[in-house]
Amino acid sequence: MTSRFTLISVRGVELAFVVAVLVASPLAAAADGPAKEIEGGQFDKARREVLLRSESWRKTMAELDQWYSAQPIYDQNQIEDIKQQTSHRVEVMSADAIEDFRQDLEARLAMLESPEGRDVLNWIRANRAAAAPAYRKKMDIQYPDVARLNSAQLRAQLDLLSEKRSAAQNQIAMLERKREARIAALQAEQRLQYEERERAFERGVASFGKGGYPNRPTSVRQYPDVVSRPGYGFGFGFGFGFGFW
Repeated sequence: MTSRFTLISVRGVELAFVVAVLVASPLAAAADGPAKEIEGGQFDKARREVLLRSESWRKTMAELDQWYSAQPIYDQNQIEDIKQQTSHRVEVMSADAIEDFRQDLEARLAMLESPEGRDVLNWIRANRAAAAPAYRKKMDIQYPDVARLNSAQLRAQLDLLSEKRSAAQNQIAMLERKREARIAALQAEQRLQYEERERAFERGVASFGKGGYPNRPTSVRQYPDVVSRPGYGFGFGFGFGFGFW
């Protein structure tokens, strides 16, 4: 009996220990959860500080400021608003989101600073300054909203604007070719008319003679003598005297 109760008691201790372990494990995990979250939040905050103070972040922001100073899309008030909105967005970003944002911003700046990007923006600026409002509306010529687009969206916008630019240039080239063809046709017609006049003039000269005039008489024409000459005779009057007929 003693051995039997001893075994039961031993097994009871073992069972109590197992139950205590099983119950304590979730409690310990639950207690460690907030601690790990706090630890993770502190680590992310530290990473954010490192990223925002890094040379790559300063370089990207300097390139952005340089682009803002020369771009034709936004005025100064809009630039200040965009900077404030960007600052508020960055404040709530995680470290990973900050790095993704920086890389995406670098990609956008590279597109805008490329020869293709410069040409597209200059074309938009020229058309908005010179083209009629109806033409701008028909072509839907608008600057891309760079501050609110990601790199993929900006790429699509630049491709679309580049296609519109090529279509407009092709149309202008076609109109120019037509204009040059009309000018060439008018010049050819004027040349034919001039040559015809020259031939007519030469035929007239040949028909008038070698000297270019009709057959002129060699002797001087004799005009009748119409000058009155004095005559002598008698006449009746108050007395005798000379008179002219």
